[in-house]
Parts: sequence; structure tokens; C-alpha cells
Amino acid sequence: MATRLFDDVSLEFLANWGSFDSYQLPLPSLDGYRALATLGLLLALYLGYYLLFVVSKPRVVGGGTEFRNLVLTHCPSLSRPYWPTPWAFNVHMCTVLRVFLQRRPAVNYKRELLALSDGGELALDWAEPEGGRAGEWSHNTPIMLLIAGVTGCSTDNYVKHLVCDGLSQGYRPVVFNQRGSAGVVFKTPRTYCFANIDDLQEVMTRIRSHYPSTPVVGVGVSLGGAILTQYLHRLGNNCDIKAVLSISA
Repeated sequence: MATRLFDDVSLEFLANWGSFDSYQLPLPSLDGYRALATLGLLLALYLGYYLLFVVSKPRVVGGGTEFRNLVLTHCPSLSRPYWPTPWAFNVHMCTVLRVFLQRRPAVNYKRELLALSDGGELALDWAEPEGGRAGEWSHNTPIMLLIAGVTGCSTDNYVKHLVCDGLSQGYRPVVFNQRGSAGVVFKTPRTYCFANIDDLQEVMTRIRSHYPSTPVVGVGVSLGGAILTQYLHRLGNNCDIKAVLSISA
């Protein structure tokens, strides 16, 4: 007995569809092939440029072989090629796309206004742990002093991300807001610049008055990194900061 492969509904469907020999799939036009070829060529050129000129090992510059070897020993990632985000490896692209793509973390601060010796004023925003339980901090918790770039302050998104990174690593972050920023009004004609470390010295004196033996590390972005570098250069061994990370300074 022959096996029935199709039911009545299937046979009716095939009969109404017509002959398969008369049906032709639509083929792309010549312009479509050209567009695909152009897109493929551009993609190949982009990937070639990325692999040949973008992906590379970081360049480590140090004052001596001993220090350089110390850094490479404790930071093995500096010996491996760095692979930036393929679709946003340019610094300007990162700056623009960050505004639209980067999440906005919620950070709670406790503000301390610091009156300066020349009559000026600035703000120190101390980040609070999750839940706002500031009493959880101990005098042994290392402090991470953050200094933003030009016009930057504790409310900027990139500063909040650095604060969250510090909290996750067990630091107590405090943001040093320059004169006239973060809602603090100017009280003197004097502003700030990368070559002047007077305000930073007064901030460190204030921190030491509260936490005389607590380790302090500094993180500066752009102008903030330049100020921290100046602080290290001028004070040398008398510097009261254990370590500094200077970003894009």
C-alpha cells in the first residue's frame, strides 16, 4: 500500500500556489551589489587600520629601569596589547558617545565647606556608602581624593563612576571641588590653575586634621591630574599622598 504523503489541505494549497517552475526569486540589482562591495571594502579598511595602528602595547615611561620593572611586575596588563572598543576607539568618539550610552549612577555625598586662608571657599564632597551609613567608615579605611577636570565637579557623570569604582574597591572617596564649582560661589578674585597647589595643600591639611594616619591616594582627570602631578613634583618625599593616578593630564 502506498503511503500518503500529503493530506487534502496540503494538496489544495499546492494546487492553488501554481507551478513552482514559474516562480523566480527576486535578485539584487547591480547597484545593490556595488553598495555591498563598497560597504565590505570600507569595513575591511576600518578593521585593517584598527589592527595595524590602534591595537598596541601601552608605552611605559619611567625615571629609571628599577621603577619601570616595578610597575610592569605589578601591572602585567601593561605588557599585553590593549584592544580599545572597536567602534569607539577615538578619544573624541568616546567623549561624545559617553553622554548617550553611559549609565548615570546614584551617589550620595556629605558636603564639607572649607574656608581657605585667603578668604576663598571650596567644597569637599564625601561619598557615603550604599544606604548612607557613614558610620561604617573606620579610620583605617583608605581615602581616595578625586580632582575633576576643568569645570568638572562631583556631579559629573565620569566623576560619579570613579567614585563608584573607589567604593567597590574599599576606598572612601572624597571629591575636591575647585573654587566656584559645584554650586560654591567665588569669594575672592582668585580662581585656580594647574600650576598652583595651594588649595590642594589646604585640602590635605584638612583631611589630615580629621584622619592623621589614614592612607590617602589621589585620582585626577585632566586638570586634576596636572595639579596632583605638580603636588608630587614640588613636595617630593614630603608629599602626604601615598599614590597618584593621573588620567589624561
